Amino acid sequence: MERIDESGLDPRADYDEIYRDGPDHDNEHLDALVDGDVAITATYTVSSARYLATGTTLLGEALAGPYSLRTTADAETVLAALRDHLTGLADVADGLNQWLGAAHERGELASTPADLRGQLDQAARALRAAEAPLADAVVPADASPPIDHEALITGVTEHLAARGIRVTRVRVFGDQTQWDLGDELYLVLFRSQGWELIDDGNAADPRIRLPYCQFVHPAHIAGLVADALTGPR
Repeated sequence: MERIDESGLDPRADYDEIYRDGPDHDNEHLDALVDGDVAITATYTVSSARYLATGTTLLGEALAGPYSLRTTADAETVLAALRDHLTGLADVADGLNQWLGAAHERGELASTPADLRGQLDQAARALRAAEAPLADAVVPADASPPIDHEALITGVTEHLAARGIRVTRVRVFGDQTQWDLGDELYLVLFRSQGWELIDDGNAADPRIRLPYCQFVHPAHIAGLVADALTGPR
């Protein structure tokens, strides 16, 4: 073996990067796995498992909000994704089980993984069984407020009034709609910027988080505005 300069090669450091960098690039590794143009290594599988676990937890928390979805079409999409996710998690359990078997055959495990493999097999079967009740689940037909500009203007105005916020007038421009709330305070919907509370020509407290989308539920935006105006500023 001829050694000239190997200072740039450090397999251990390359491996440790998976854990040292943490989740910073997990989404990139998942994207590469989805593209399917990489040789599969722990760089992609560990990062993807970590990214999906975090994402699933965050999604569950986000969905708990009363306005996290707009129509039942959204609910149908999430329900279908839940079915796929349960099946996918079962595949993850099966895949880990198969890796343990291969590693054991190579003599790379300090002890037999029989108990763990049995537990993973049981988990995979339970996950597939959990998907079964959802196979024929049907979401009720949608009866939410219409998604159009006029309905939005009326709905937001009415829901603001129900929360004690009087709209003195509504003005529609080419790329924005303004609800005048009095005292030089305006609720504004911009075509490209979403919703903002503007006080005397300046954006209100940046801690007030309003949606970027135009299709927001009227009661949702009214509730956010009411919270912003009555909460600590």
